[in-house]
Amino acid sequence: MTVTFIAPDLPHPSGGLRVIHALAASLDRQGVPAKVWHGDRYRVPTGDLAPAPVVCADSLAFVPGDILVMTEINALAWAPEFSQVPVVLHVQGPDFVFAGIEPGSTAARAPYPGWPNATAVIAASRTLETLMEETLAGRLPLFRIPVVVDTDLFAPAEKDQLIAYMPRRRMEEMVPVLNLLSRREEMQGWDLLPIDGMTREQVAEALGRSAIFLSGAEREGFGLPGAEALAAGAAVVGFSGHGGTEYMADGRATVIPEGDAVAMMRAVLAEMEAFENDRRAWDSKREDARQFIGEEFCGGSRDAAALRVFTQLLADGAPSRITESVELRHFSAYKVRGALPRARVAVRSALGGLRRRIRG
Repeated sequence: MTVTFIAPDLPHPSGGLRVIHALAASLDRQGVPAKVWHGDRYRVPTGDLAPAPVVCADSLAFVPGDILVMTEINALAWAPEFSQVPVVLHVQGPDFVFAGIEPGSTAARAPYPGWPNATAVIAASRTLETLMEETLAGRLPLFRIPVVVDTDLFAPAEKDQLIAYMPRRRMEEMVPVLNLLSRREEMQGWDLLPIDGMTREQVAEALGRSAIFLSGAEREGFGLPGAEALAAGAAVVGFSGHGGTEYMADGRATVIPEGDAVAMMRAVLAEMEAFENDRRAWDSKREDARQFIGEEFCGGSRDAAALRVFTQLLADGAPSRITESVELRHFSAYKVRGALPRARVAVRSALGGLRRRIRG
């Protein structure tokens, strides 16, 4: 009776991949056998993922009582290949829930879009939980297991007059902000710090030294960078990406209206002024935000929720448990052997285009 999390073979650990490994490690540590399943050719990076049991194989045998936990990515491609077994969907982002799903189609009418064999859904944040409540409309069990912000790694250091930002996040909107700031006399003594090409430890060190972090969040399920910046004692100014409202609300950060470069520039100037001239109040606000992050997104909360959820999913007779022995193939096995699912999606897309042209 094992919980298996199937995971994509990414060249570098993403936030989502870290969450999968951490969740499997949490369950296994608490006595619920769990593992992460990667493809046969994958070499799991060391030092940047939780120490979860990992198996790398093109195919894997499942026995009655096991549970398979799927990512929410690419339902139209993968649901047919895993149709023999019940699946639990682990949703970490909003973009893929309806990706490729044509409104009114058979896939759209399934209890979970594109996954007729879904038996339960786990959301990684409150905003995703709300999305899935409206999507499922009570037709499937819905749970939330919060992500964890590592407040030991992301911790305040001696603050410098640094404004940190991530160049890969919404730079079209960040460029005007950075240029507006660079033209201000108030920037004397302040520096911009791009966070790019760094290890996770280097990112934590940079945020720990930075007084301000510009959030470029966009269409987030949660948005770890902003939460990690708050944990590191930086003032967060920028976009919530919707998912970031879970930790940016109630004055813990300054949320900027979409695309408003002037508002962001003015908010940054206000934080700079407070940092220089009202440091005691500035430090107090940063400590309150850090305390909130540490209480809401700690390992203890994640562990308790994970154990509670999977105790229910593994109960005798629970619909998420596989009932017959079966061998399944990993995502990467299909890619290596001709990308069958992608070809199937391409055919569907072509047929859909043809139908639209005929109707036209």
